[in-house]
Amino acid sequence: MHHQTPENAHAKHRPRHSQNVGRANMPPSSLGNPYPLDDVVAVIDDRESAEQAVRSLIDAGLSDGDVDLLDGPFVVEAARPFRQRGGRLQRIEAWLSAAFSDDAANARIYDLEAARGHYLVVAHAPRPEVVERVRGVLHAHGAHDMRHFELLTVTDLW
Repeated sequence: MHHQTPENAHAKHRPRHSQNVGRANMPPSSLGNPYPLDDVVAVIDDRESAEQAVRSLIDAGLSDGDVDLLDGPFVVEAARPFRQRGGRLQRIEAWLSAAFSDDAANARIYDLEAARGHYLVVAHAPRPEVVERVRGVLHAHGAHDMRHFELLTVTDLW
């Protein structure tokens, strides 16, 4: 499903570009889980390959502002608020997410990969042709657990 993405949509939730130094922007969420709308998220196991993938994405026409490389410790820390579900509403959101979507499972996969010290590459891909370009580049650099987060749909790309 394709929808109109606002200009600079990715910039508003770029993880490492918060107004507060040392704090990450909170990503968009769905039922209490991270949901980076119109982004491709992929895991790359080693830093060198991940850095090469980011350079290749920029060489392929993505802007520097539409690509992020996140190391494991950063992802683990940034995901902490999503794991600390204490209230009734948060528990209901967690139950709904587990019962009716794969959002919680996807978040767990990325949390586990980050805890292993792997890297997440996040690329803004609001149109199908950009998704395909990103998929090809990331695949060439050994990416796995690659998904595109669209409005109401998450598509496996690997």
